[in-house]
Amino acid sequence: MKRFSIIAIVAMLLTACAVSGATAADKDNWKIGGKWNYKSELPYQQIKIPGISDDIFVELKETGVIDVQTEEVPEGEKTVEYMTCLKLSSVKATLKYVIGGNTTTYTKEIQAVDVPIERMLYDPNKPISFDYSLDIPVKGMPPLVLTEKASFAQTREGKCEGSAAIYLNDTKLGEDAILTATRPSESSSGCSVGFGALALLCTAPILFRKRH
Repeated sequence: MKRFSIIAIVAMLLTACAVSGATAADKDNWKIGGKWNYKSELPYQQIKIPGISDDIFVELKETGVIDVQTEEVPEGEKTVEYMTCLKLSSVKATLKYVIGGNTTTYTKEIQAVDVPIERMLYDPNKPISFDYSLDIPVKGMPPLVLTEKASFAQTREGKCEGSAAIYLNDTKLGEDAILTATRPSESSSGCSVGFGALALLCTAPILFRKRH
């Protein structure tokens, strides 16, 4: 009986250590390089655009992949990352707008686009910023130019959060889009399996008692 109690205690301690280690991850070990699946959502809101309309309602949803190109450089006993370029791919932006009571949903898909950034040392405490523009055709009117000025930072290992200021032509919308980005799901499977094994180890003594 004592043997199984000790196993349970050890298992619970290992679980606690693993959880605390994950939540209190050292930012110096966070890596930004590689691919991130991102999502950006703009709440439904009203905007006035001079020369177009004083009564436009818009809503924007966007998904895609951000590939942060980096160069790793040895520095003492650790390796630091220098960001060199951002690549957007598999971008799907859906803009729903209402002008004069007429509702239009426009979807723009971009396979790949490079977003130049200045080469810089990655600092987890500082946000990463980039912007790009899309032309939105409007029937009977000049096209709208949608510009996103995004900024995001890692809030924990494997997750980024931020926002994007949205402009239609030169007019900024009142509310910013909410931006989140996570690593592809397969990267977290190892942790899930590890926690599951520890949880099973914790319950082993209980199951053993029930059978005996």
